[in-house]
Amino acid sequence: MNPSDPTVLSPEQPDARGPLLWSPWHLATAILAVMVFALPLFVGLDRWDMRNDESIYSYAAQRILETGDWLTPRSIPTDFAFIEKPPLKFWIVAGAMSLGLTPTDEFGMRVFDAVFGAVAFGYIFAMGWRLAGPFCGAIALLILLAFDPLVFEHGLRSNNMEAALFLSYCGGLFHFRRWSESGGTRVRHLHALAAGLFFVLGFMTKFVAAVFMPMVAMAVFLSAPAVTGRLRVGWKDWLLPSVVCLSLVLPWFVYQWIQLQDAFWQEIFGYHVYTRFTASVDPAHVAPWHYYFSQTWRELEYGDSLLLTLAGLALLARRAWSGSSDARLLLIWWLLPYTLISLGTSKLLHYAYPFMPPLALAAGLAGVTGVRAAIVALESRNVWSKAASYVGDRPRLRATFVVLAVVSAAMAAWTVTTGLPATLRFGDIQIFRNSSVARPAILSTVLLLMSGHAAWAIRLAVAAAFLLFLPLQAYEEKVSRALTYDRPIRAVTECMLRLQASGLPRTGVYVSEPSILAHPPYYYLRHVGEWTTGPDGWLDEATRRVDHAVSPVIISEKQWPEIEAALARQQNARAFRIDAEGVLLLPGPYATCADSILAMRGQAFPDPTPTQ
Repeated sequence: MNPSDPTVLSPEQPDARGPLLWSPWHLATAILAVMVFALPLFVGLDRWDMRNDESIYSYAAQRILETGDWLTPRSIPTDFAFIEKPPLKFWIVAGAMSLGLTPTDEFGMRVFDAVFGAVAFGYIFAMGWRLAGPFCGAIALLILLAFDPLVFEHGLRSNNMEAALFLSYCGGLFHFRRWSESGGTRVRHLHALAAGLFFVLGFMTKFVAAVFMPMVAMAVFLSAPAVTGRLRVGWKDWLLPSVVCLSLVLPWFVYQWIQLQDAFWQEIFGYHVYTRFTASVDPAHVAPWHYYFSQTWRELEYGDSLLLTLAGLALLARRAWSGSSDARLLLIWWLLPYTLISLGTSKLLHYAYPFMPPLALAAGLAGVTGVRAAIVALESRNVWSKAASYVGDRPRLRATFVVLAVVSAAMAAWTVTTGLPATLRFGDIQIFRNSSVARPAILSTVLLLMSGHAAWAIRLAVAAAFLLFLPLQAYEEKVSRALTYDRPIRAVTECMLRLQASGLPRTGVYVSEPSILAHPPYYYLRHVGEWTTGPDGWLDEATRRVDHAVSPVIISEKQWPEIEAALARQQNARAFRIDAEGVLLLPGPYATCADSILAMRGQAFPDPTPTQ
């Protein structure tokens, strides 16, 4: 890897034309890389039941379509006004469905989150290219994929607010940095406007969670002399974006203030911001001050990315100390919000997702720096050229060695990316099988050396050695997990609707006590009929419904012993766990839905006792 190669940007002197757009080749490379890494965000979006907060936001989008009220979404299960967050995400999801662009199912609810994540990956790849070349961007995306919660837990492929907020930070801070170094007035105005619109996306999706973006920008202003100088002469560039942002943000807030008066501010700010920061909305969310740092450390360790990330942070700190504005931006983007959100009492890891791209980019910087250093060290030794003397002037032999080297390298790449052995068969006869990465990589290196291509051999050897430090298995794991079905609540809902369509009365669902009315079951099962709740006389009513197969019943796990006898009298009755506390009882004809639930990874209750 030659530092003078035009495809590798200098980290301190980025190309004035932008990191990706100076040639069709670079643009095509970037698009292909982002598409490959973004693929796991899109596959299997309809194969999982809605989880926790997803049910809240999906219900709000559904009720917009059902009621036609776009300004005041509804909360689950009370159907009261949902005003704890601005409704931009609901508008996007419901708007696409109302236009027929997306289906009204889990895929339609989640596809925009995957799109937001993919676009964010594009910005991260561009930042990595600016920082240390395209391989830096690719490594950063792989590190983010290996961070399992970011992908699957309240992350980039679920109908939550995190994907939109994640994109708003990536896009906003990228355009802010481009504004600070662009020369033309028109280009500066476009970058400033883009940064402002990304702030609107974050603010109108998750309210004050977006305020760290201007805080990071201001901190960069104060710490980087070059950026401070640009602000002195270009502050007018932000006048129009400020007006645009206010015109897009204010109307909804003014409308809700007029409608609800002070109750609006007490809900959206007093309860969901101030209380979360100073006390807790849910006691389970209270965590020690170091939670974000220690939990991120732990997840990076699980993803086999910790050492590379720590080395990258050290390199970023060194560059920042030397005056690199890009390095200072990344360090501030990570450290400032992490520190401030650690001061609060309520802590959830997904609050930190928008501030994780700098960690991935740091890992990419460490990887590229290490590879470059190893290549330079090896190329400086002339002993490599002696290996070619064994072949001499034999063009056909050299060509044969090159072909075999390419085949060996492809075999190693196949094994690395798929985890599967490379096998050659003739009918039922196995001619060749390789499950090793090291053997074909070493063979390819030796063949290239023997054929006189020492430079390529060195690059291959260094790349193969570096792959040992990357979480390559993460890609396959994410795709495999995304394709797994896990939707038992949707399965039982669809089964019950089929039974009702065939003539079974629409009796709804009985819930023994309101406290166990979890959001995901209600999101799905509300479509099968009216929900009736206890707790007064719950045992008599639940027993009656089970004995006479009136309707499905939801009880808490602690109530199970009291109703187990009634369930036993119904020979065809079945019970399933539907969340951490709830148990769904299916008496009479409803028990025919058991196979559908089990096929979609439903869990029978009580848990089957393992055979000794």
